[in-house]
Amino acid sequence: MIKDTVKVYLRSKVSPYLKTDSAYSVINDSGYCTFGFKNANGNENYFLHLHHRNSIETWSKSGGLNFDLRHTGYNFTMDSSSAFGNNLVRKGQRFCIYGGDINQDGVTDLQDIVIADNDAYNFSSGYINSDLTGDMITDADDLSLADNNAFLYVSKILP
Repeated sequence: MIKDTVKVYLRSKVSPYLKTDSAYSVINDSGYCTFGFKNANGNENYFLHLHHRNSIETWSKSGGLNFDLRHTGYNFTMDSSSAFGNNLVRKGQRFCIYGGDINQDGVTDLQDIVIADNDAYNFSSGYINSDLTGDMITDADDLSLADNNAFLYVSKILP
């Protein structure tokens, strides 16, 4: 884990899953972050919709969440069922969102591999989408992660 920015949308529990609110936060190296929602109704159920610059879009568990918006926590890392469609990967003792969706089209595929390959060939560095490992450079490690997740056809799973 590295520190990085994550955006969370609070979405209606019923189709068409309208956005009620959104917030940005910096996730720390332990995977923890805090969000504040000002437009939410404490009497309604919501989905949490996570968005990260090079990861698969991930939604909270089926059925949505009902919570006191002032004092609620939600942990995606405890079990794969905390994400809609169990769309998490186990890394050690934690469940994590999938990485590799460099172009943010909802699937890790050949297009993402090509971007990572081109950036690795050009020795691209810095805070860029193709840096999947967070070490500030796109190299064979990033290309391998994109390739592995493309092979598994990792994609977003929506309600």
